[in-house]
Amino acid sequence: MWSTFIVCTVESTTSLENAEWQRSLMTLFFRNIQKDGMHEFPDLKEYCDDWQGIRCAANVVREIKYNNVNCGNFDINALPNAVTKIWISLCRQTSALATRTLPRNLMTLYIGANRFHGRVDLTTLPPNLQNANFAYNNLTGPIDLTKLPRSLVELNLMANRISQHTVRYGNLPHHIKSIQLVTFPRDARLFREIRAIESSQTANPSIFPGINQKQIF
Repeated sequence: MWSTFIVCTVESTTSLENAEWQRSLMTLFFRNIQKDGMHEFPDLKEYCDDWQGIRCAANVVREIKYNNVNCGNFDINALPNAVTKIWISLCRQTSALATRTLPRNLMTLYIGANRFHGRVDLTTLPPNLQNANFAYNNLTGPIDLTKLPRSLVELNLMANRISQHTVRYGNLPHHIKSIQLVTFPRDARLFREIRAIESSQTANPSIFPGINQKQIF
């Protein structure tokens, strides 16, 4: 009886600590939202209680989705590691992007059509990431395609401020379908060549849509 009580108490304490930690991180996520913009969100203490843009499972935040919400910067780097999907588009986000501190369990990242800036470090993406869309921002290079997550299927970097003589790639994920670097074929001039670190790892040119095959080695 006594040992059972101890186990139950420990589990209960852990759950409370996890809930409090999640609450603290989500508060940080919203900390830069303007006060006059908070009317967009419900006046609730728990973020899993019907908050707009938040989807939970078993009271754990799993997905974040906001579209065309303009009331300040969301701090995506404060999100709990349990989050698997971030979708924030057309929200005029102006923060510096830090891929190293994105949620470790993230599988889908869509932050297109904002104003994120800074160098996009593709060597520190979350290990389980499958789809990543950074299109239409103010991100810069250089970019490195040699240490992408093994789970990655699609990567979109078009319409940023990335210009690079040589983009190195290698050890590409087995299921990678697309690495979109340019919006239109004429934009391929932003890159002199896309070159494998070893000739044995040369990729199918179709993986790089919009890039002339003569630029891919």
